Amino acid sequence: MSGPLLSLVQKVGLAPFQFIMDSDHRGIYVDMNMKQILDSPPIEFTQMNFRRLQASIPKRTKAYCENVKWQWSLRGLHAKIEKLNKDAPIMCKELLQSTLNNIDLQISQILAGAEKRCINANKTAIHEWSPKLGIAIVAERNCKKRISKLKRVALQSNYAEIRKELLFEENELKK
Repeated sequence: MSGPLLSLVQKVGLAPFQFIMDSDHRGIYVDMNMKQILDSPPIEFTQMNFRRLQASIPKRTKAYCENVKWQWSLRGLHAKIEKLNKDAPIMCKELLQSTLNNIDLQISQILAGAEKRCINANKTAIHEWSPKLGIAIVAERNCKKRISKLKRVALQSNYAEIRKELLFEENELKK
């Protein structure tokens, strides 16, 4: 291990033979202060927002791809990336980092904007196809719950009334 890294080592360990698997090798671990080795990211990583664009819907996917392609050419990103590839070896680290972050931001804006333009379902949609189908799915789910509940009613209850309700719910489910 090189000298500068040696000062960052916090713990070192050697696992016994056959600790993880039958082998004549021993595992070695090194615990290092990674914050000192790696740069800290300039941006905070957060969880992605809810995505509504579904790849299983070909019409939306096609519209999304066309929109991304149009925005990409409108902003001239292909030329910017080619220029960056050519100029990167002679750029200073700060300028290169700034340029890469700027291009990344533009790409993120293009993708998010294209997604927003190509979807029409609201954020709380429980279905992919139509509002009518969504209502039918909810009705079916509720009907199955009621049938399940009726089948678990105690035997002391009015059998004729429960049978009547059960038949009604089964007919509703068929609809």
